[in-house]
Amino acid sequence: MWAATLGYQEVRLQLEGQASLIRLAWPQGSLEVETPRVCSAGECRVPIPPGVRPVEVRVDACPPIRLGE
Repeated sequence: MWAATLGYQEVRLQLEGQASLIRLAWPQGSLEVETPRVCSAGECRVPIPPGVRPVEVRVDACPPIRLGE
């Protein structure tokens, strides 16, 4: 289970359970990060370029969600 919010320069995720990979995609690019690099105690902060919208967020094989539309 997870939830996400979109800030000006980051995506924040709250994770419950195990996850190993976070994928972000936006109109001009994408990013893939391993959770140990960006997560601590169930909270993840993934830096993104300033002001990008919308951002599609996918955790492992879970269905994606779109933020910022």
